[in-house]
Amino acid sequence: NNVVTLALLAFGIIAYYALHRWRVPATLGKIAKMRGDTETALRHFCRAAETCPAPDEAAHLWQEVALLNTSL
Repeated sequence: NNVVTLALLAFGIIAYYALHRWRVPATLGKIAKMRGDTETALRHFCRAAETCPAPDEAAHLWQEVALLNTSL
């Protein structure tokens, strides 16, 4: 029973990220930012912003890139 629930949850997460591929580098950027790895965070946020189809979300990602650039 728990295995089925875990499998369904994993399938849902994979399906979501397959439809929103730009969220993977955005999430990796957030993790790198929390770890203090600014250069890696910049690389991931740039990749996410370049592939993001939604203009408002891409603008937020570019704002994050700008803020990280000022901290270098």
